[in-house]
Amino acid sequence: MRKGTVSKYKNNCVASKKKCIYARLLDYFSLFVSSYIVYTIFYAVGSGLPVVKNISDRLLDENQCMASYLDSTHLQRLNADKTSLMTIDSSAYFYTLEIAKTSAYVHDKPFPIVNPDKTIDYVPVNVEDTFVFKREKYELDNLSYYFKYIKYNDPSLSFYFFDGVNYKEDIDTYMYIKAMEINPYIFVSKDNENLIARGNGVSHYTVLTPEYTDLLLNYYMGDQTSTKVFDTVFFGYIKAAQFGIADVEANSSTYKSLLADYNTVYQELTIAMFVIYLLSYLLAFILQFGIVALICRRFVTLGQRVLSLGMCDQNEFEPHPVRKIAYYLLDFVLFFSSSAIAFYFMGLAGVSSMVIFPGFTFLGILIAIFILNIVSLFMPLFNKRHQNLSTFITRILTKDTKEFEGPVDVIESIDNNEGYGSRT
Repeated sequence: MRKGTVSKYKNNCVASKKKCIYARLLDYFSLFVSSYIVYTIFYAVGSGLPVVKNISDRLLDENQCMASYLDSTHLQRLNADKTSLMTIDSSAYFYTLEIAKTSAYVHDKPFPIVNPDKTIDYVPVNVEDTFVFKREKYELDNLSYYFKYIKYNDPSLSFYFFDGVNYKEDIDTYMYIKAMEINPYIFVSKDNENLIARGNGVSHYTVLTPEYTDLLLNYYMGDQTSTKVFDTVFFGYIKAAQFGIADVEANSSTYKSLLADYNTVYQELTIAMFVIYLLSYLLAFILQFGIVALICRRFVTLGQRVLSLGMCDQNEFEPHPVRKIAYYLLDFVLFFSSSAIAFYFMGLAGVSSMVIFPGFTFLGILIAIFILNIVSLFMPLFNKRHQNLSTFITRILTKDTKEFEGPVDVIESIDNNEGYGSRT
């Protein structure tokens, strides 16, 4: 049997289940806070390093390429300075306005302009402000540009099946009825006289009937009770745009290639951020557990110190250095599950998608560690020595320094370092 120093806590009681759990929780969340603080410092330094900055710049370039491609489909447009994509809502608003102007133009109705003093001017609609202008190029009609030009000419997108029916010879039905889900009865028919005379071949689904045109024009006159037609066109546009974007993301070979390039660079960035956090966590762990042990001059954690606990091995010896190292290593791994919380609050949730090997991401490891940590936390409730996973594997006991088992005179002699020595 090995020789060792009798533990100072030989005559102390095993810590209660409640104290073991509370100490564990305090260690866990205090380490999370200290890791977060250290990371903010490391990130400020690390993000400025050339290698990290280069990856960030490449990721921005890849993101811009994807945005530019999406803009080229006209399903979602870049803003004026080409720095970011506009919301679909903003495009829907302009589309609805163009429907109103196109309908007014075809029916030869003036468009109302509300002045700052609330007076209304009625002005003729210029053909340049309607879908009739450069109809074959779909100059203002974003939806037609995608469904009738981009989708039709791209081999990876050029199919128009919906519920098993091929609508390639009837794109209007596919686009307006299936994707946009509009009510066809609010639009003129194909043989409408005004449409034939002034429409220059635009789809009849872009020209409202005279009655519904008046209702939509009333909306632009400030009549807030006349929103039904506006909402129908507005939300129909959003449905069709989202339908088209989903189509692009699922089927476009160009988009898939750009996405693959983006994901490659993104993986590089997540690895860089992970390394920075791992170093932060390592330093925080050393500082928290090492400083507490140095200050107290004994093997103890912050949570145990706060709750007046101590540790010895199962034979009432001071734990061997190998046990201590094993205990710290186990806690280092188990407490790392707090990184999931840290990644969320730091805006680094994408790190969880980091691919460890094909078909398995870092999230899987975090989930496994988290489950082990939960098991470890509640283990004291189910074993007589109130051990968690780390103390169970290393065969260490957590003692309550304020609760004793032996007579007072023995206890006092132990507290005065009497009885220390070697035993076999």
